[in-house]
Amino acid sequence: MKKTRKFLAILLAGSIAAGCLIGCGKTESNPGNATAVTESAGKVESSTTVTEETEQKGPITTEPITISILTRRHNATNDAKDIWFFKYLEYWLSEQGYNITLDVQQTAEADQQIPLMLGTDSLPDLIWGCGLGTSNAVTYGAEEGMLLDWTPYLNEKNMPNLYALLQEEPDALTASICNDGKIYSVPYLSGRDWGDAKLNMSMNHRVYVDTTWMEECNVEMPANLDEFLDMLRAFKNKKLESGESVTPLVSNADFFQKMLWANLGHYGNEGSAYGTVFTIKDGKVVFPAYTEDYRTVIEIMKTCYDEGLISQDFFTMDKTTARGLMTAGVCGVACDWTMGYVNNFENYVSLAPFAIDDNEVAMSLDSVYRTGYMWANADTEYPEVLALIVDYLYSDEGSLYYFYGPMEGQDPLEMLDGWYFDEEGNVTTKLVADGTYESFGTYVQQYVYSYMYVGTDKNVTETARKMAGIESTTEEYTITDALTGETVIGQKKQEYTHDNADGHWRLTAMDAQEKHMTVLRLPDVYLTEEDSVRSAELKKVIGDYVKAESAKFITGSRPISEIDTFFEELKKLDVEEYIAIYENAYSTYMDANY
Repeated sequence: MKKTRKFLAILLAGSIAAGCLIGCGKTESNPGNATAVTESAGKVESSTTVTEETEQKGPITTEPITISILTRRHNATNDAKDIWFFKYLEYWLSEQGYNITLDVQQTAEADQQIPLMLGTDSLPDLIWGCGLGTSNAVTYGAEEGMLLDWTPYLNEKNMPNLYALLQEEPDALTASICNDGKIYSVPYLSGRDWGDAKLNMSMNHRVYVDTTWMEECNVEMPANLDEFLDMLRAFKNKKLESGESVTPLVSNADFFQKMLWANLGHYGNEGSAYGTVFTIKDGKVVFPAYTEDYRTVIEIMKTCYDEGLISQDFFTMDKTTARGLMTAGVCGVACDWTMGYVNNFENYVSLAPFAIDDNEVAMSLDSVYRTGYMWANADTEYPEVLALIVDYLYSDEGSLYYFYGPMEGQDPLEMLDGWYFDEEGNVTTKLVADGTYESFGTYVQQYVYSYMYVGTDKNVTETARKMAGIESTTEEYTITDALTGETVIGQKKQEYTHDNADGHWRLTAMDAQEKHMTVLRLPDVYLTEEDSVRSAELKKVIGDYVKAESAKFITGSRPISEIDTFFEELKKLDVEEYIAIYENAYSTYMDANY
């Protein structure tokens, strides 16, 4: 395997530093075509990214202006215009010499409202935390020119904080570049905080086994598929004191099927139940449902269904019902995001990954970046002001205030009590301490910020500790990438223990997954408008068909002997055209890494 994963991204970082990404011509569709960008950069006329205005030491304008912002919320009951950060941002801008009013509106239907705004030329200056997706970047950015290209401002003069962070995370830069060489959405950046399941542990292997059941049934942690199925069979014969029937395995969010795909050597994406999400296997991009591994998954699932190792309601069971069975203690294997909510959490350990059919098992870590959540109107009158506002989110001060709000007793607006560190060294506030809110996270979503995935939270905890005068407890943690052999460095910011539910499930999952982790994963792709429309059509038709036929195979209403016929049916639905679109889209990424 090639060890050049970051080479193209580093070239791109150098190109932006030189200010030569302006006006790049369109390229073939792929996720951040670094080669095309760097080649075409030398062919365009020089267009400096630093204007006379950006050379000024004072504010770009002192005239009273209004910046319109559309945002969405996490679970919250108040209006976005009333949260602390947007009001503080006005205050901060005034301290910089500006006279700016923020007109903040929120939406619960961004997918419907934003296309309508684009179609009626009523887009706000900033779209804050609303995911438009890569297809809209191509359509409304590259094709229509309605979205602001950030590249003229992504430099040390206009956006110094984001510019510096992208030198540290060049992959995030690569993933942000549209197929015309421009950047329409700046990325959200986060650090590798080991122990945080969202950022680091695989989304494809959330399977936990009750060790008390293993002891009572005299079974060991399975090391292969046969041992795993035998363990489920042993659990089925277990007698419960309550007299209830045993359901050996209960799954939420398709985690059982995702585990099977991971153990069959698929990685690079958060998988799907029946292989309808593109993955990497053996160094190639594949559509799992159109491989022989689909047959293996279906056969395993049918065995489990026929023998009663999973519920007969497996395909219709909702999250509430599944978790009810888990908490009732009627299963020995539970597949879910976390075991933190069950009463006997200490009994569960993460199932160790095992290879099926001698495949190399690798699980992609979640990215340290997300794209597609911060956009701007190409027709804004104040692009430099927008760059200033957005860049503030990437500073230590701005990110601290966005994600945590003010420290206790230091709110210049006198709106919030503010945060402090408790005796255990965790950040909290009075409304959490008195039980009004169950966690600091729910508190800040209500009062402090509108939506999480903007700016950066990379250094927030450390900045807060410095402000509070608390000694840093951050330690570096290293693992070896299972596929590249490279060293991956993360930060261990919190000391988790096994004596509480939150710490226990994280630690047991980390222990099980660590030697299988890889940072290699498929990035977002930027498709041409034509490919985007066609792939959406194919995705719907093919995805619905695979889901429907899979349930038939597993429940026995269609014989497994017809899987070859099923593959032919997928071919008639143009699955090979669908695959070709994404093979082309991922070609630059795959060439750089394999």
